[in-house]
Amino acid sequence: MRQTILLLLLSCSIATVCAASVLEADSAYANGDFARAAECYAAAQKETPAAELLYNLGNCYYRMGRKAEAVLCYRRALRMDSSLEDARFNLALVDSQLEDRFNERDEMFFVSALRNLADCRSARSWAWTGFGWMVLAAAAFLICCAVRRTAVRKVALAVTAGLMFVSLACDGFAIYRRAADNVRQAVVMRTANIWKSAETTGERLRTLHEGTVVKVLEAFGGGMLRVEMPDGTVGFVARKDVENV
Repeated sequence: MRQTILLLLLSCSIATVCAASVLEADSAYANGDFARAAECYAAAQKETPAAELLYNLGNCYYRMGRKAEAVLCYRRALRMDSSLEDARFNLALVDSQLEDRFNERDEMFFVSALRNLADCRSARSWAWTGFGWMVLAAAAFLICCAVRRTAVRKVALAVTAGLMFVSLACDGFAIYRRAADNVRQAVVMRTANIWKSAETTGERLRTLHEGTVVKVLEAFGGGMLRVEMPDGTVGFVARKDVENV
């Protein structure tokens, strides 16, 4: 009993400190003191992790011209809550201002549209949405089995098929989002060279600048990571030059 009371008091204390930090951060941001606001948001995020706090922290870094940190915070916020549209919009804004440019991969329009649709919600949200549509499909099928009029049964059967398709599509989006969330990404925090091999004395493929995001494929000895750049090129970068999302 005493331990439970102590835990409750500790939780209340942490919540109070977090709320105070957020209020101070909001005030500092409104007054243009972005460095202080970032410090307070970071403290609140450390005590009570939340996508909104990461989003606010990203805004502070962007205002201070620290684009790599802004990209990192926005991406971490979206990893926690992929439906955070403000973070997605600001991330696109920062991405458009980054120095590195890559040739886009050839992709059919409908594939890009489906990918953007899937990215609008989290895997759990898509899974629950699919379950909801499945329940509706089951109800429509029961109606189809219960009625005797042929016309009504045909309509109910068609509705069942449509609802089943939507449910399976939501499940597919959930699987895609779960797989995307498991992809290890890293943000380039400072100017970094990408090498053809793990030996930095070999051929240099390209120099990346702050804010560029790479996919981490494998960790190597000597503090090197095998990464894939946005254009699909694979190379090696020093672990110290990137930060995991």
